[in-house]
Amino acid sequence: MILTFKQKALTILGRYKVYDQDNNEVYDVQGKFTIPKKFVVRDAAGNELGAVKGKLIDIFPTFRIFKGGKEVGRIKKGIKLFGDKFKIDFNNWKVDGDFFGWNYTVVDQNNNIIASLSKHVINLFDVYTLNISNPEHALDVMLLAIAIDMEKANQ
Repeated sequence: MILTFKQKALTILGRYKVYDQDNNEVYDVQGKFTIPKKFVVRDAAGNELGAVKGKLIDIFPTFRIFKGGKEVGRIKKGIKLFGDKFKIDFNNWKVDGDFFGWNYTVVDQNNNIIASLSKHVINLFDVYTLNISNPEHALDVMLLAIAIDMEKANQ
């Protein structure tokens, strides 16, 4: 499954549209004016599916993940000499990024590839391509991509 995560122009809080490989809108992601910042993910019908909320005080950037209105886990940036590394505690995934932080690989505890994420800048706006091995993981990968984008925006 391939999803394209496109930043919308001229939004103050951040807004993204997510499209499948047939260019159908499958998710709408909108930033909320909260401290810390929060992004809410809705399906094409407007139903809230999940959210990512930053954590104010932590040594390393940490993002709380919500599904169905309940916190299900956290995504935390780790230490890596060259590139980015994130740990996802609610499904035991690991994320490794390249030196520039534009390409990421998501693997499970057995190093099976769950997804790959690639960032592109088109006309000064961020676009992520998410290549997901199992469509059942689409929402979790989407929430991960939002957390990575939030972390990059705060650098």
